[in-house]
Amino acid sequence: MIVLGTSAVVALARGHRALHHLVDNVAHTPGDWLHVPALCLMCAESKEKGIAGDVLALPGVMVDALHRTAAAAVGSMHREGWGGPDTCHVLCIATPHMETGGMPIILTGRKDDHPPGVLTVGIDSPGMLGFHRALRHSSRGLMRCPRLTATRRTSSRHSTARTSANRTARSPAFPSASTALAPPRTSSPDRSWAASTSSAIRDTRLRSLSVLR
Repeated sequence: MIVLGTSAVVALARGHRALHHLVDNVAHTPGDWLHVPALCLMCAESKEKGIAGDVLALPGVMVDALHRTAAAAVGSMHREGWGGPDTCHVLCIATPHMETGGMPIILTGRKDDHPPGVLTVGIDSPGMLGFHRALRHSSRGLMRCPRLTATRRTSSRHSTARTSANRTARSPAFPSASTALAPPRTSSPDRSWAASTSSAIRDTRLRSLSVLR
């Protein structure tokens, strides 16, 4: 589960490159959404006109409404000094639940606005997209992005072909079972020598008989 803070929503509407790559990855992954708290969308729109419409037009974006239970929790957090209303709404949504399948990730451009113990990732950090891959693999197991799945299948076939080719190259050239069990063949010179020897013996016997007679 990935939650966008107010600063991340503003950066996304202004064309942040890494965030747009993330939106594209999420849009091509079945069941994945980028969660935008309603109060963060409100604060982003108050800073710059048109941000809300631009963000809502993107695929894979889900706005989390401020329902009755969330309103009470956000009000309590704000009263206790956890941050502004938008930050408290982010913390309320990012609270681990049974259906989220793991620790939610908060994408923000202001990590210092969140209390310690919360998993926050800066939108300008080099490995930001890697968190989405790790979260997707850990929470969904066999569910994969179709384009990545096709790439992995192709590379797996190439790897299998290379392995079998290496085994064939390393294996010694043993004779087949039929060749190994076949009786040894006598070459033609051996057969001609045996025939000539038998003929000489026969001629010698015939001459001996003729002398005796």
